[in-house]
Amino acid sequence: MDEINKETDTGEDRVIEAEIDINKRYLFPKELEIVEYKNTYLVIYTEGIMWLVLQSEEELKIFKLI
Repeated sequence: MDEINKETDTGEDRVIEAEIDINKRYLFPKELEIVEYKNTYLVIYTEGIMWLVLQSEEELKIFKLI
């Protein structure tokens, strides 16, 4: 299960858990750039405000398969 930071009504961040539905089809924009930064990989949508942090090379390989 993944942990996700989510801002509360008071402006504080809290960690929540989320699962990925393997039966759902996920669509990613084509305008993505992958940047290695401090032993993590940042997947950045260059045309808007969206990003994903991958914690390892294994996660990066899985992302590329998606």
